[in-house]
Amino acid sequence: MGESYRVLRRTANVAAFSGITGLVLGVGAVGCLALSPDVAGVIASLVLLAVGTVELVGRQRLLRGEPNAIRMLAFNQLAFLGAIVIYCGIQITSFSTNALTKELNAAAGGADLSVLGSFGDPKFIHQLNSLFYGVVIAISVASQGGLAWYYARRQKYLDAYRAAEPWQRELLQRVSF
Repeated sequence: MGESYRVLRRTANVAAFSGITGLVLGVGAVGCLALSPDVAGVIASLVLLAVGTVELVGRQRLLRGEPNAIRMLAFNQLAFLGAIVIYCGIQITSFSTNALTKELNAAAGGADLSVLGSFGDPKFIHQLNSLFYGVVIAISVASQGGLAWYYARRQKYLDAYRAAEPWQRELLQRVSF
């Protein structure tokens, strides 16, 4: 049972790091909204803040040995992964090479954009955009999906901890820090 609680403490530390990271990124995203306010930015900020908060709540539940703590942490990461995939999908499908070309021409102020070569080709730019967001999705599947899997694999340790006598659980909680 002592090993189970040690594993749960390490898992709680992972959740703390994940939660704090989410909150820091969320606060940073809110700060960016002051420079460039848009609906996508507001939604991204709220998602990051929510994910960070749920991680920290899940951590506390895990340390108390609540039966749904692991499920909460794993589903939180899967929901975050879903939000990332939806955002990237929207960015891929809504990308407009025509709008980008107009912006580049306006920014260039009549300068010759042929110096950009293939980088100025709308089809190439569209492919780069799709590649970028595809890579973001792949990294997110590995990180958020991997973290959800990590959490799910800790359920047996939570079950073993919960199977102990209440006085044993309380003693472990009191002597660990």
